[in-house]
This record gives sequence, structure tokens and C-alpha cells, in this order.
Amino acid sequence: ITEGGFVPNYKAPINIKKSRDRSQAPVGSFITKMIYDRYPEKWFLEEVYDNLLSWNIWWAEERDNMGYLSWGSNPLPQIAGSNTRQAAISESGLDNSPLFEEAQFNPNTHMLNMASVDLMSLYIVDCKSLAEIANVLGYADDEVELLNRADKYSEKLKSLWDEESGIYRDLYLSNNQFSN
Repeated sequence: ITEGGFVPNYKAPINIKKSRDRSQAPVGSFITKMIYDRYPEKWFLEEVYDNLLSWNIWWAEERDNMGYLSWGSNPLPQIAGSNTRQAAISESGLDNSPLFEEAQFNPNTHMLNMASVDLMSLYIVDCKSLAEIANVLGYADDEVELLNRADKYSEKLKSLWDEESGIYRDLYLSNNQFSN
């Protein structure tokens, strides 16, 4: 985890060493919960909990875009290519996907101007998984906060349902149109 509170999108043996402008997708709590379900060792949850909570909070603080979640890249003047459209797309892990062909990047918010179905879905699962972990560890206040965040984004996710096509679709926030 970085000093900024997120798990870096990449790590490499070059000058930068690891990304400091963008995160890996929020799947840590889900994976941790799966490991715990298979090997129920409470010490393991205690060891990783604070970092998972920091990472979970980071998403809500850094990638909330008008109540939705959007992929992004924080500005880091010392790192070429940060706070750019391509860096934000890279945060998704779908670097060359046609999904983002029409997505616009807002350098002021540091995010794509697009509500992301996949990111929101992953984050909701992360919140619910971390709430279960908080319950095991006896952190009742955290559990409630995490479930509230899951509910908040679940409500916003409902608005990404496109009745006409019968699927959830990303939404361009600049014009309130679904992505094709």
C-alpha cells in the first residue's frame, strides 16, 4: 500500500518503482475474505485490516464523481503521464479497451467523466466483504459505515440500468448518456 492509502496499479524495477497516481481495482477485501473462509485464521484478518480499510476509504474519497465511481489518475508533477486520460484508463486494467474510446478525462477531478459499472460493482463487493471482516474482528462501527457505503453506491448503480437494452451501462456524466 502506498503512503496515499491505495494499492498501486503496477510495480516495476524502473525509476518509479510503483504507481503513485492510480490504484489497483478494489478487490483486496473480497480476496482476503475468500482466503479467510478457506483458512479461518483471525490473526490474518488483523494483520491486513487497517490497510484494507485505508484502501476502501481511498476509493470513496479519491474516485467519487458526482456520487458515482470513476477511474482516474492523481496529478503527480514528478511523474510524466500522471493525471491523464491514458493513466485513468490504465487504472481500470483495460488499457486498450474500446469501452473508453469516447470517454473524456477531466484534469480538474483527475477522473474519466464516466460512471463505471465495473468499478462500482467491485467497490460494493469490497465494502460488503470488508464489513464481514470488520464483524469478525468486532469493529461494529466500521461494519455499519462499510455497509452504508455499499448501500450508497448500490443505489447509484441502479441508475446505470438501461431498461431498453436490458443491461447495466457506463454513463457519460457530461451529457448523461449511456456509453455504447
